[in-house]
Amino acid sequence: MPAMILDPQLQRELIAQRALTGADRYDEVWEGVTMLSPMANNQHLKSTKGDQVWQL
Repeated sequence: MPAMILDPQLQRELIAQRALTGADRYDEVWEGVTMLSPMANNQHLKSTKGDQVWQL
């Protein structure tokens, strides 16, 4: 669910925490606005398990 965080301090803390944990790997900045990508959860991992393609 999309949400907008308006508190500047909370924004800085969230971005810093994501950078420390590597959760920011797929985050993007669009016209100065940081878009946070959600981390894959167990349900997502199960649904993509059969979709893997390996190129040798």
